[in-house]
Amino acid sequence: MNNRPPIIELVGPPGAGKSTLAELLLWRNGDMRAQTFPDFRKLQDDPFFARNTLALAPTFLRLGSNPKDKRLTRRDAALMTVLNGWHRELERLAVSYGMTIVLDEGAICLLSKLHGFGSESLRGEDAKIWWGKTYQRWAETLDLIIQLEASAATLLQRIRSRGRQYEIGKMTDAEALKYLARICAAQGQVLSALAAIPGGPQIIRYNTEDHTPDQIACLIR
Repeated sequence: MNNRPPIIELVGPPGAGKSTLAELLLWRNGDMRAQTFPDFRKLQDDPFFARNTLALAPTFLRLGSNPKDKRLTRRDAALMTVLNGWHRELERLAVSYGMTIVLDEGAICLLSKLHGFGSESLRGEDAKIWWGKTYQRWAETLDLIIQLEASAATLLQRIRSRGRQYEIGKMTDAEALKYLARICAAQGQVLSALAAIPGGPQIIRYNTEDHTPDQIACLIR
């Protein structure tokens, strides 16, 4: 554990109950604060990207140098930039506020998007150094990971029952189930990589078909 308030990330596929659990944790605990990642589409986050993009320039050039690989998309580059510098912002905020930071969509979410849906260049040999450094960085930053799980059928039912369905709203059930399997597999890869790093974050798993968000919130202190 770092000498600062903890940083907790809630992990799970859409429909697992992350947002509900985050709201309950914040409501129950006055010493917790939610934090969202910088967004390249938001003007107020421009200074963050200006500060952190330059440091990744050699990596971007290396990953784009192989003509056999598809070039990094703007979204890939933005997520990599967040992962490269956001840890410093979170640690600073944890100390400044003196509060536990709770991430609904955090580093593991972003790493999983890159693993499951990123460009081919992120799967090549040239990307291994970046992945290794990034895993190490976030293993040192995150103190606790709460992984929420549920069956694919339950996830899909929950997603369909709510108004906002994000990407899945435009998919057939078969397409949605394939998407959920892909994101779950990517999250599994990321969590396995973090678990293999000595001194990394504690990982606690809950099946939200067996435990309600309220019950889980009561167990987290």
